[in-house]
Amino acid sequence: MRKQVMLLTVTALATLVLGACGNNQKSSSDSSTKSSKVVKKAPKKEKPAAKSSKKVATKPKPKVVSDKMNFAQIEKGDFSSLTGTWTEIAGGGNGIGGFQMEVGDGRKLSLTPSTIKTMGMSVSGTTLTDNNGAHKLEFDVQKGALFASLQNDAAINWGVTFYPKNTTSAYSDITGTPKNTQNLIEVWTSNNSATQVFAQNVTAAQFKAMQAKAAQGMHLDQVAQNDFSSLVGTWKNPQNGDTIVVTSQVQNRTADSAYPNAKGAVISGQDVYGQHEVLMNGERESGTMHALLGYFSNKVPGTNVSSLLLVPKGVTASIDDDSDSTQDRMILGGGEGGYAEKAYYLVK
Repeated sequence: MRKQVMLLTVTALATLVLGACGNNQKSSSDSSTKSSKVVKKAPKKEKPAAKSSKKVATKPKPKVVSDKMNFAQIEKGDFSSLTGTWTEIAGGGNGIGGFQMEVGDGRKLSLTPSTIKTMGMSVSGTTLTDNNGAHKLEFDVQKGALFASLQNDAAINWGVTFYPKNTTSAYSDITGTPKNTQNLIEVWTSNNSATQVFAQNVTAAQFKAMQAKAAQGMHLDQVAQNDFSSLVGTWKNPQNGDTIVVTSQVQNRTADSAYPNAKGAVISGQDVYGQHEVLMNGERESGTMHALLGYFSNKVPGTNVSSLLLVPKGVTASIDDDSDSTQDRMILGGGEGGYAEKAYYLVK
């Protein structure tokens, strides 16, 4: 009986051990099976690119600067509508030969929102000051321009004129345009009628063109020195089609000449008895020159001398001069037979 109990006990113990081993193998197998499975991870979602906080630079819009003259402000001494660079494009005055206007030297006008300064005077507010003291200004608008003058007469009078664009043809011979394409400020004084004309925001190319144009015109200073180069070319009378052709050939005075002139410019196609007709310089008066057309030699019968008035562009020979003052001209007869009817203009 005792042996059976022990046998049962051993048998039970073995069964427990085998069962335990079986369970361990199953766990191990399950664990192995689980560990052998490939775990697929879900793909990572890419984060959207962060928006840049940096703003894209944009090209700044150009600042619009008005070039319109504000007369109401100017009359109150406020020159803020005149801002910019002002260049002298013309200057002149009374000289030996009368009043002459030439291309300016390019000097600058000093201008701030409250002052204008040039040529021995300054304007501050509505007061002009020169070497003789301070003078109140009065204003008047005429033909689209604003005129400022002294309220009371003074030893030396002044005038400042403001010309908006396209309001005057007074300086077309300088600018080369029918009317002013820039705003102009003209400063005048009774002292020899000295005049300065300033243009707003003139480019270097524009000013150079004005200088080149002026160099091509009639120069009486040169003619007075027997330099006739500024007169060379064909001059035509549009009224009748007649021409005067001034050549670059210069003839010296002949020994038998009745004229004191040392030299003369030869006129083409007017030879008489082998003698050349020449243009001789003469006396200057009020910006003009009383020249002569004739022959040096007394071999040519008769006097054969004609008066020829030389009138540069921008100059009016007299109050009766109705010729085109925007051009250089030669007035045959000196104006006695009329101006427009006897005017010759350079055509080439």
